[in-house]
Amino acid sequence: MKPYLLSLSLLALVPCHAAELTPASDAPVVVESPRHETIYIVRSRNDFKDLLIPTLQYRMKHLGHPTEVVSRPPSDGAPYLTYTATWSWDEHPVLYHFTAEIHRAGQVVDMGEYDENAQALKKGFDYNPRRRTELKVKPVLSDLVKHLDVAQK
Repeated sequence: MKPYLLSLSLLALVPCHAAELTPASDAPVVVESPRHETIYIVRSRNDFKDLLIPTLQYRMKHLGHPTEVVSRPPSDGAPYLTYTATWSWDEHPVLYHFTAEIHRAGQVVDMGEYDENAQALKKGFDYNPRRRTELKVKPVLSDLVKHLDVAQK
């Protein structure tokens, strides 16, 4: 009990000062976020009940790219994502294999892959078959978007 009272009494001796911050200039600070293009997600025929679409949309939004789901690639040269997903089933669907490609004007800009069997060997990926689908897809999409943004500049 005495060490507690001693630390409390020492705390009472420490003076408190409020810091006052003043801006360097009176001009308002404006932070502009970079404008990203819409990425079209082309529905995959092998994605059971489009299980992966909400995850892809969420991850792309988080990476700063608005998305739109389409059944065919756009013909105007806009970037689009194609993917394949293989699921295994236990009590619930588990993403087993995922391949994604970013295209622009019909050309592949970059591709990425998640393979449950190879994850223990790949650097930067954590092997855990029960991990949420979003965490499995995240590093693949992050790399793809980086290459798309570099190709865009």
